[in-house]
Formats: sequence, C-alpha cells, structure tokens
Amino acid sequence: MRTFKLNEIATVRLVCKHPGCGAVTEVTLDRLEKCFQDGRCKVCSAPFNVVEMGVPFTNPRHMMSWLCEFAKCVEVLTKSDVMVDLEFAVPIQELCKLDRLQ
Repeated sequence: MRTFKLNEIATVRLVCKHPGCGAVTEVTLDRLEKCFQDGRCKVCSAPFNVVEMGVPFTNPRHMMSWLCEFAKCVEVLTKSDVMVDLEFAVPIQELCKLDRLQ
C-alpha cells in the first residue's frame, strides 16, 4: 500500500469513457475549473455527466460542475491553516523499478 497526501496532487488525468474515444487529458488543478467548465471531453465533445442542471441550477449561468467543485475542495483543504491532512491509500499490485532500487 502506498499513500499520498492531497497537497501532493498537482495534476489530474481525465480519461473519457465514451465508446470510441478514450482520450486522456492532463490538466493542473488550478486550471481544471477553467478548462472543463462545460464538463465535456476536449476531443469528442461528449458530456462527462458531471454538470448539474436541475433545480436550483435551472439557469445555465447557475449550473454546477463536479470537476470544478473538486478543484475548489482541493484548494481549500490544502491551505496552510487547515488542521488535517487527507491521504489516499493506493494498493500496489507490484513494485515499480524505483522501489526495487531502494
């Protein structure tokens, strides 16, 4: 098991799951909100289904993107005055070459 802290995340990778696409887009967290406001794949333009348009978001200017909310959460939770660290535990299937060198 390997762990990493939330404040160690600088870049996220978005993988489109629409059939025939599979595009991989990497973006820094500080640009995630701006780059994916519409919640669509940059290659095939299909929706990621991460934008809420229902009540109270009936006005398109009041829609909410879960990708944007994620970026905001990371920003707030990694401020220096926040008194908790969030860590992610990632199971490791096999050792990588760098681990073998140690």
